[in-house]
Amino acid sequence: MATSLSSTPAPGKSRKVGATEDLQAALDSAHCGDTIELEAGGSFNTTYKLPAKPCDDAHWIVIRTSAPDSILPPEGGRINPCYAGINTLHGMSLSCTSTKNVMAKIVGQPPVLVADGANHYRLIGLELTQIPGKLAYSILNISDAADHVIVDRCWIHGTATDDSQQGVRFNSRYLAVVDSFISDIHFNGADTQAIGGPGGSGPYAIINNYLEAAGENMMFGGGAAATTPSDIEIRHNHLYKPLVWRPTDPGFVGIKFTVKDLFEVKNAQRMLVEGNIFENMWGTAIVITPKNQNGRCPVCLAADITWRYNIIRHAGAAFTIFNAPTDQGAISQGSQRISVHDNLFDDIDAAKWGGDSRLFVIGTCPQCPVVQDVSIRHNTATDGPKSFLFVHDPAAHKIPRFVFSDNIVPHGKYGVLGCGATVPEVLDSCFDTPVFQKNLVIGDIGRKIYPSGQLFSADWRGARLETEGASALRYGLAPESKYKKAASDGKDVGADMEAIRQATSGVSQW
Repeated sequence: MATSLSSTPAPGKSRKVGATEDLQAALDSAHCGDTIELEAGGSFNTTYKLPAKPCDDAHWIVIRTSAPDSILPPEGGRINPCYAGINTLHGMSLSCTSTKNVMAKIVGQPPVLVADGANHYRLIGLELTQIPGKLAYSILNISDAADHVIVDRCWIHGTATDDSQQGVRFNSRYLAVVDSFISDIHFNGADTQAIGGPGGSGPYAIINNYLEAAGENMMFGGGAAATTPSDIEIRHNHLYKPLVWRPTDPGFVGIKFTVKDLFEVKNAQRMLVEGNIFENMWGTAIVITPKNQNGRCPVCLAADITWRYNIIRHAGAAFTIFNAPTDQGAISQGSQRISVHDNLFDDIDAAKWGGDSRLFVIGTCPQCPVVQDVSIRHNTATDGPKSFLFVHDPAAHKIPRFVFSDNIVPHGKYGVLGCGATVPEVLDSCFDTPVFQKNLVIGDIGRKIYPSGQLFSADWRGARLETEGASALRYGLAPESKYKKAASDGKDVGADMEAIRQATSGVSQW
């Protein structure tokens, strides 16, 4: 998707609107190509509707703060609450160079509703939030019949204790959130997402954002849909759950919000997930499980997904790919063609975070389409998981075309489990001619039970990893390691740590 300012021209007139003036009238009378500047530091207190107009790619409507560009982060720089005059969140300090309020604030239920047929709107430098003390559904509610909406350098948030279900609803086409900050999306007793929607057609771009929600920080699917979101780019985002939402944390906020995972796919295809940090999950961090939700999404699937150069850290379990029925027995189209390569899994430990302490879980229910064409290569996992590969019994099906190669993984307590067996029977019982080779298994226990062609080290010191320093990005092989260039493709085993460093540079800003 083209999300830059240069790709969304607004060559028309500019109009300033003060906080005491009629913003809805300004929106209604705006022409395609116009810019509406809302009073910086002002508060607009009701629901505003972005109406349908006959706009096109050469004539966008821009709704923005009146603050000059020089005061905002430059294009490609992420905004945060500092620009609304706030320097802490959840008791943590933000990296503020100043705390002057230069955003325009809209408070409502919801603050902004993008109407049916509305198109070609770009929002810049706005703070959108719910009315304190009231339930919010989608804070930015984009109609399923709207399209071409770009959210740029906006802070979208709930309150610390009120219920809210979605930061931005994604359920149509040509939607993007870039350089923005979504926080305090949570609900006691219901699912929530910073960004999410059951369907829509795409394309979608979610780039360089901070995304915070209790349920799933981001989810595609989960409801009735006749289409599958397609062509989705998810890059350079920080998906984070504040520890004050965890009941065992000393700073617990006191409300048990419904917590599920950091990222979930129930309905999506042609998706790139690159250079993100997924952090803090008392359970499983990543879930790919296509669902025919309530029997009303027979088209739902998870297909053609590439997951690379990410960091997944501080969780009780890491990554699940599973075809399962709904509670009512409805079946989806299943999971296929999923590549997970060059990722760092750090501190995946149920003893600290809860969960089942599994690194990768693959599975298929007996009546479901079989999971197929899954490739897990060149990943690095640090100590913590009790099992690095767990396979749910596919019963009548063996999982075809499965690759697990060139990874660095701790053996843990169990190594590989599934189908009522242990290695090497798991590979024969669960998979149809799998490729399982050149994995560096840390833990001497593995030497006699894994297929030939693996690599082993009794401990991390013997593997000669570059483990000095405080950064989590320190798990590449040292120059003198005997496992350099030992992968099946002639590269180092494990993840390309330099590529991860570059892809995630600047993602975490706490």
